[in-house]
Amino acid sequence: MEQPLSQLRIEPWPDPVIDRLGFPPHSPYLQLWLPVVGPSVSWAWRLVASRLEHEPDGFDLDLVETARLLGLGAGTGRNSAMWRTLQRATRFELAQWRGEDVFAVRLRIPPLPRRHLLRLPPVAQRAHHVWMARQTRAADAAAGVG
Repeated sequence: MEQPLSQLRIEPWPDPVIDRLGFPPHSPYLQLWLPVVGPSVSWAWRLVASRLEHEPDGFDLDLVETARLLGLGAGTGRNSAMWRTLQRATRFELAQWRGEDVFAVRLRIPPLPRRHLLRLPPVAQRAHHVWMARQTRAADAAAGVG
């Protein structure tokens, strides 16, 4: 029987495009991802990405403590809510596995892909367009464009 993971090494997953156009962990833009990835992935990504801002070389994450902090119970086995949260984060490309116990996490949340955006209510789609216009202007200003 396979032992559940009790700890993960968290590393940054830099991406020049997402890091330029994406949104930081405490941005309200994450609310637009909520109906797509669900609350456990939203909170887990925010928690880990925020910590990466302060520990940019990565850190060891206690999975039991984190699962309990997120309200997911204390289990970390392959059928646990915590494990499903990690797998879901990879399915939506907010994180990726780099080995059995190394988990790379995006530093910024990307703009919603069109396929997900089209499933959101019109008010959320409009909010996305406003956020993207702002983000593009800020990225252009930082790059000295325009």
